[in-house]
Amino acid sequence: MLSALGALLLSSCGPEQAKDEGVKLVFSPEKGKEVKMTYEFTVISTAKLDKTHFLMEMQGSAEKIDASQVVLVLENQKITVDGSVEGKNISYDANSPDSIPDEIKAVITPVFSLLNKKFKSVYDERMNKLSESIVRSDSATRDSAENKLQFFVRYPDTTIAEGYTWKRELVIKSGNKMNCSAIYTVKEIKEGQAVIAIEGDLTGEGETFGHVFSITGTLKGTIRVDLRTGWPVDTDIQQDFTLDLNGNKIPMQYLIRHTVAI
Repeated sequence: MLSALGALLLSSCGPEQAKDEGVKLVFSPEKGKEVKMTYEFTVISTAKLDKTHFLMEMQGSAEKIDASQVVLVLENQKITVDGSVEGKNISYDANSPDSIPDEIKAVITPVFSLLNKKFKSVYDERMNKLSESIVRSDSATRDSAENKLQFFVRYPDTTIAEGYTWKRELVIKSGNKMNCSAIYTVKEIKEGQAVIAIEGDLTGEGETFGHVFSITGTLKGTIRVDLRTGWPVDTDIQQDFTLDLNGNKIPMQYLIRHTVAI
């Protein structure tokens, strides 16, 4: 009887019981592969009907050193903006800054100033950003800075399958800085890719130009991940929030589209 019970316990801990049929999401880009990215960021003020659409094109490379270091080096090769501000249509290229009126420069300079800048970013294999800096061609020093590009996905430590859900706390730095309690859900795994839905609540507060502000809102979207390399090859995000600026509540919307070609 005891031997039979022992055999049963041993079999329950054996290889078949431990076998995991899920897929693990790991950021592991191929060394030496050229990477091209398009990052679109649209800011919509629904009350004022203002809309500014930024387009950034980047190129570079990535290399995984180990589980805690994935190094991504990208150069911003093209930056444009179009849309409407205070009822006037705009369309400008960062390569021609002299054509931009002063009243528009204040809005777009923080983005246009990144043209031809090369950024070195370090991530871990879960897609957490560890550091970022501008690489200077004239010296070995690097200035700490943030590119406008941002990945919205964070991978779980466990394997996934369709329907699997996990949570992460994010700090979103595109546009106004916000905190996001994000929930990820695997909607589909097919043909070497995983389609992941993201949704979450947005909060934030701070001070700009001497004015205190707070933010409340929501985020939703989808992220398509290449299972072999862990690259989030297609990201589509919508943020809807209210910006409370000294009691003046302004409804806002951010639309983000990010594609990666390897």
